[in-house]
Amino acid sequence: MKPSRSFQVGNTTTYGCQVASQRHKDLQGRDNMSSWWMDTNPECIMACPKPADKSIVFSTTKPVALLEEKVLFECTEGYESINHTRGGQAVCTLNGWSPKPQCLLIECETPFLENGSIYPRKDQYANRDVVKFSCMRGYTRVGPDSAQCYHFGWSPQPPSCKEKVSHCQQPPSISHGNLIGDLHEEYRHGEKVFYECDIRFEMAGSNTVECVDGEWVSLPSCTEEEKICGPPPNITNGHPVNVGNVKYWHGETVKYECEGAFVIVGTNPAKCLRGQWEVPSCIGDSAKCRRPKNAKFVPYAPLAKMFDNNRIVNYICGSSLHRTKCIHGNWSPEPECKEHCPLPPQLPNALNNIEMKNYKSGEKISFTCKEHFLLQGPQKILCEDGSWQTPPRCIDAEGRCGRPPPIENGDVLDNLMTEYVSGATVHYKCLRFYRMEGSPVIHCHDGTWTERPTCTEACTVTEEDMRHNNIKLKWAVGSKLYLESGRTAEFICKRGYQADPSSPPFRTTCIDGKMEYPICIQTPQA
Repeated sequence: MKPSRSFQVGNTTTYGCQVASQRHKDLQGRDNMSSWWMDTNPECIMACPKPADKSIVFSTTKPVALLEEKVLFECTEGYESINHTRGGQAVCTLNGWSPKPQCLLIECETPFLENGSIYPRKDQYANRDVVKFSCMRGYTRVGPDSAQCYHFGWSPQPPSCKEKVSHCQQPPSISHGNLIGDLHEEYRHGEKVFYECDIRFEMAGSNTVECVDGEWVSLPSCTEEEKICGPPPNITNGHPVNVGNVKYWHGETVKYECEGAFVIVGTNPAKCLRGQWEVPSCIGDSAKCRRPKNAKFVPYAPLAKMFDNNRIVNYICGSSLHRTKCIHGNWSPEPECKEHCPLPPQLPNALNNIEMKNYKSGEKISFTCKEHFLLQGPQKILCEDGSWQTPPRCIDAEGRCGRPPPIENGDVLDNLMTEYVSGATVHYKCLRFYRMEGSPVIHCHDGTWTERPTCTEACTVTEEDMRHNNIKLKWAVGSKLYLESGRTAEFICKRGYQADPSSPPFRTTCIDGKMEYPICIQTPQA
């Protein structure tokens, strides 16, 4: 519509902006004047709107960023930035975002297996996709039977298919550790041996070592563990036996036994692990088992049905029939039809402490980055229905900061990120009635956060406190007073009472949530 060239007194009009975001004010004609009246001058401010992309999470909840404002962002699970990182930083400029916040789907190319096949077969695989490997008849698989797609590619690395494979000689010895079981002159491809560490030493890596085409892989090491355990604790309906030491080293064990008709279940003997006891439990001999959710019993049984101790039942997985037994409240073997996960990912720049075994759905693994690298993402991931959750990344810690440190009695105001670039800031606030000591803003500087604030506890003055000491507030403020740390309050004696000669001052200061009350005693009768 064509705008009017003249307006009557009392008419209003609206200004609009041509940039990404705007502020505007209505203007109104004023009586007996040939000018416009407004409460404030209208203005247009350059701003950058947040992209409407569900794969991007921003560090701010504001819908727009102002000119020259920096914003951090992270990619959701299964996506990564164009720089192959978990997220990044963008600046609002006159030309829009620089660089443009963008998260791309994590993909892996189809792996190649000569003399073998891959299932399922696709042109492109996405994050968390799992493929299984098999070799042609007459060929032996050397390597894993499956692999998963991650942000850094396939892990574990795909196998090869060989016509001939070599045997292994006796496995090597390790310092402060021993091989479990008898030694053989020769081991076939695929055979495994197990190691254990001496008392006071903890294993780094898997205790399982496999013969792969003539070589032993994933040899562990044993490092000294200084944490110790105290005397083993008693357990419900049971106790440790032959306890003679006050302290126990990592790896030492103590046997437990149950009372009366109770049966021991779990790790026995108990073991001291990194300063904590791993103890069994004692349950009644008549403990029953409940049908698990993930198993189809034959004949059909509802979830609520209980099975007696030593009862043997059948269950179906796919087209196969399996058998399990109820032993003191637990199924053995555990009825489970879910697929196993591939070997956990060999995360770049992370310490290798992966155990060479089949991982069932529900099991977790944790990650530790090498020195000078920062863990970005969850420390633990879960095996879910045949694939691992998206793992973290170990990034070069130089100039970058991890999550800001928490403070007692306070919270971070901003949306938390897993990684912050140098120069990034985070704001804190204290809980109600707590006083902040220090700056509410901390900065990421060369990989380290500046000093965080503290929240000092308030003092609470109640009627009960004052009645107990026969005092009242000099200035009436109600039945309860919250006093920040460092603030003072002044009291007086109630009518009929006088100051105790040994009383603290009647003007007292709250210090870290504590304050000393004055004391009044009854006035002697004349």
